[in-house]
Amino acid sequence: MAWDYLGVYIYLDSGRVILFPSLQASRYRDAEAKCQIICPDLLNFYDTLIEANLPDEQLEPQLIRKENEVLGLLSTSARNAHLPERLGRPAVKILYYRAGAQKPMKEEILRAG
Repeated sequence: MAWDYLGVYIYLDSGRVILFPSLQASRYRDAEAKCQIICPDLLNFYDTLIEANLPDEQLEPQLIRKENEVLGLLSTSARNAHLPERLGRPAVKILYYRAGAQKPMKEEILRAG
């Protein structure tokens, strides 16, 4: 499969992180996920927060904070795993998205070496 970046999608409401290798030139991601991580702790966090029935102005910052925490853990893990070397590439571009977002939360390029 041809790809030039990895799209990482964080879905707190289902406790999942899904990875889609994609082509930058394409407006659409590959319909088939290449990796899906199911995180019961994320789902529990989301469910507990929703059950608290908080007003949106209190709910939204907590969701964003958790998404940023997950993004940080994923980014650190990709760097620590030497992702470009593992994939046999000189560099890997990663775009991190929150559920339903058109624009990434973060974009990074990891370089081999």
